[in-house]
Amino acid sequence: MAKRRIQFTEKTWSRRAAIALLLSGGSLVGLCLCVGISANQAGTSSAYIGSAGIFLLLLSLAGLVVSIISLREENSFPALPRVSFVLSLLTCAAWIGLYAWGLSHV
Repeated sequence: MAKRRIQFTEKTWSRRAAIALLLSGGSLVGLCLCVGISANQAGTSSAYIGSAGIFLLLLSLAGLVVSIISLREENSFPALPRVSFVLSLLTCAAWIGLYAWGLSHV
């Protein structure tokens, strides 16, 4: 008969990684909304959409910094910091790519 072995650990889920995931996820949702609004208005949307885009770019950069800090935490499960880092990196790349593409067509 096999024994059930229960292993207790001191590892926890990283709060910084969860915060970074929320920041980058919110920025990604904002990116979709800003692009959708701009496409719906044929590129003639107001300056508020551009200001929101700059704010969301800064939000994604903040999420990237927090996710990098969360990767260095000890005694935490590594899955959430890695996922938050990848999502933050993709969100930052999407925002920077969008602005680079927009500036190249001016």
